[in-house]
Amino acid sequence: MKNSTIISKFFLAILCAWSLTFPNSKVSAQEKQNALISVQFNKVNAQNFLKISAKYKDGKKFVPASDLEVKIYKIVSEDSTALLGNLKLAKDGNGLFDVSNAISKNQDDISFNVIHEASDKFEEAATEVRLKFANLTAELNLDDKTAPVIIATLKDINNMPLADVELKVRLQRTFAPLTIGDDTYFTDENGTINVPITVKMPGLDGKLNYEVVLDENETYGTIKTIIESNIGTKITDLSTFDQRTMWGTPLKAPLVALIVPNLLIFGIWLTLFFLIFNLYRISKQKKS
Repeated sequence: MKNSTIISKFFLAILCAWSLTFPNSKVSAQEKQNALISVQFNKVNAQNFLKISAKYKDGKKFVPASDLEVKIYKIVSEDSTALLGNLKLAKDGNGLFDVSNAISKNQDDISFNVIHEASDKFEEAATEVRLKFANLTAELNLDDKTAPVIIATLKDINNMPLADVELKVRLQRTFAPLTIGDDTYFTDENGTINVPITVKMPGLDGKLNYEVVLDENETYGTIKTIIESNIGTKITDLSTFDQRTMWGTPLKAPLVALIVPNLLIFGIWLTLFFLIFNLYRISKQKKS
């Protein structure tokens, strides 16, 4: 009798502990995450946009804050903001928001506020970006007899040159831009860099697009200017990617695609033939 009482008390204690810990585990499973939002201003030719990304810590690593919804505000004054719109980030936690209409002509600087209001998964998060405007112009000089030269000039909104600023010159390619010359160039006292193109690259119909980039500058953000040219080695596009070639004649097929499958088929049928022939011989020997 005493043992049964001890056993019942033991199970009652386990049941009480389970009832106390189960709600806590449920709450912990529903704890909201703290999202880290970063904003980078980008200017490509005449288009201005914010590159917004968000992530949160899951265990020991950071993962993208997928489908995070944010609101973008333009800071008008210290106590006044104007809502520009909403943006839902993609699965990789990144998104682009066009702010070209929010920028006035000859405006020296601007500030934006990106806010995520508290949701089922994330706590409230916000970040602010302040930047000054600059103009980056670039042209291709073909007068040099040695090699074509890219001349790029960086100036502020008041047309004053920005010296000792790091710029990059790259050639646009299919998968990733190709660096031209040195990794970086610094502007001189006139805000200018001169980059000769010493290597002639192939391009479809000789067309090549070069880009001069002020990359993730703390003051001016990212500014990119694209130069279109036809100084490349002409190549012809022989790809049939956009054409219906499934019903092409066998004459267009490579020899490997014709020989290898036929050899495999012939080998399989030959193996089956020998198996059937050997089974026939075995059955014939048993009858005899």
